[in-house]
Amino acid sequence: MGLHTAGFLGGHCRVFLLNLIPYTSDQVVIQRYLTVRDEKAAAKSLWTNGIITIPGIFLFFGLGTVLFVYYLTNPEKIGSANPEELLPYYIVAELPMGIAGLVIAGIFAASMSSLDSSMNSISTAYITDIHKYLKPGLRDREYLKLAKTVTVIMGVFGTLTAVWIAATEVGFIFDLFQKLVGMIGGCLAGVFILAIFSQRANAIGVIIGTLSGAGITFMVSRYTDVNGYLYGAVGVLSCVVIGFVFSLIFPKGKSQPEGLTYKSMIKK
Repeated sequence: MGLHTAGFLGGHCRVFLLNLIPYTSDQVVIQRYLTVRDEKAAAKSLWTNGIITIPGIFLFFGLGTVLFVYYLTNPEKIGSANPEELLPYYIVAELPMGIAGLVIAGIFAASMSSLDSSMNSISTAYITDIHKYLKPGLRDREYLKLAKTVTVIMGVFGTLTAVWIAATEVGFIFDLFQKLVGMIGGCLAGVFILAIFSQRANAIGVIIGTLSGAGITFMVSRYTDVNGYLYGAVGVLSCVVIGFVFSLIFPKGKSQPEGLTYKSMIKK
């Protein structure tokens, strides 16, 4: 009973932390918070997203179940030993020609709508946080031109990366994605937690925590058998703990202004 309870809580913990990463540090998500009128509208958008996600979960798991049962009863129709390729093979081989075309078009449309958001977000983050700091004072037209260039570069890079993933044995792509999110995004979520919940956190401690968290997550992924879905938890927790400790060790580091933590905002 104890092992089942621990496994249940551990599974929910890692899922929570993996979802915490994009909702606190992903430009694609955060930019949508900034388009609403106030905090209540932002909270409403989060709840709406969560409710809409539930039918999608059942849809995807249901699709996987249907494919499993179909190929279990028709093993001679299996077109690939890679489970990730079974759905495309099923669409091409089993669906009527017109329906298959519509499904493929829908998949491409959904992929493009996600990819263009990511590329534009990278471009926006670079221009706003890096280029304007390095070269301030440029005209908006020049920033826009550079943003378009960065978007094209990111598109080419993403395409080449997809070709590399398809040509190499990387296992399950979704698992690889979760590992990368945990390794890279975990520390960003840790920075968010320190900024919101600790007034003592400062720049020196947060930088040390971020670098240490990334290093620890890499070491865990490289030299242990820890499940990749726990990389997010490793990155977040190590960044928060180390960042807070080093903020206490170096208390003179530049901290955030008063009134921006969760505690101070609640008092208002």
